[in-house]
Amino acid sequence: MDATLPSPLRAAAAGPYGLAVRLRNHAYSRGWVPLKHLPGPVISVGNLTLGGSGKTPLVAFLVQALLERGRRPAVLTRGYGRRGPRDPRILPPGVTPVRPEIEIGDEAALLRRRFPRIWMGISADRHAAGSAIAAEAPDSVFVLDDGFQHRRLHRDLDILVVDPTRPLAENRLFPLGTLREPFAGLQRAHLVVVNAPPHSPGAVRALAAVRSVAGDMPVFHCIQRIGSLVPYPEWRTGSASPPPAFRAAFLAAALGNPGRFRDDVERLGVQVRGSAFFRDHHRLGPRDWARCLAGARRGAADVVIVTEKDAVKISAPPDFPLLVACQAVEFPEEGAFLGAVVRALARA
Repeated sequence: MDATLPSPLRAAAAGPYGLAVRLRNHAYSRGWVPLKHLPGPVISVGNLTLGGSGKTPLVAFLVQALLERGRRPAVLTRGYGRRGPRDPRILPPGVTPVRPEIEIGDEAALLRRRFPRIWMGISADRHAAGSAIAAEAPDSVFVLDDGFQHRRLHRDLDILVVDPTRPLAENRLFPLGTLREPFAGLQRAHLVVVNAPPHSPGAVRALAAVRSVAGDMPVFHCIQRIGSLVPYPEWRTGSASPPPAFRAAFLAAALGNPGRFRDDVERLGVQVRGSAFFRDHHRLGPRDWARCLAGARRGAADVVIVTEKDAVKISAPPDFPLLVACQAVEFPEEGAFLGAVVRALARA
């Protein structure tokens, strides 16, 4: 269903979509549809809205935290945008596809790049993928990427990520708005992570919205920012190198929330001289790059900045200075947040 449809068509589609979502949720909530279980603990990270809210960086944060605590995390993800067979794709530690961005999708490829030594299961059927991994690694802790609406799988900790740059309580269901399901659905979560500094105006509004429907549910804050700008060749090889000196930049990205990306770049003090944003998960081709470079030259930009999610899909970089914005995740309440995760694992 296309959110760019004319308003009358979107209004006509909203009714059946909303009814289907409510009936599905009601069936699961009443226990009419049995849940499937995996033999190990399951942590789900998801959201209520379409587009980027910071789920995948939070998944990476959790995987790193589990590794540091001696656990064996295994990521389960749909692999959105991948091509080829739809059978579950199981990646044992140390195994990476030749073209991961094509074979398992851009977000899964990015996670694989960062964590090449963990188990990963890429499939729309997360239970099937998790069961296959559990047969080989029975002590796995499963981290479910974008799992809030994947209700068929039992989870021991349901984390809901809220992006304050998107409407919440006043939002509407897709395609009239960006909600995947009614806002009250957040009551299913075990805890909420607001992707903003604790006392920022957006975080305050988000907290009030959460409290209006979920009472005293635990709420934490994470700060996702650009930790570094790395020249593309060095990013590709994993070598360390400072970015070249530059005055202005052109942004090129295929994201669910490009406005957040632009804000993050500008917070670094970078002067943005133009941008070209594409639909989420799009892979930039030669025509796209020609458009971007024309815009960069027109705006007298010295560099083009892309996200890691875009960089992982580049096979032939453009003939222009290219920087990759590498994401960093911080938790002001890190001890309390990870304590909640550890307690959930102990109860599983």
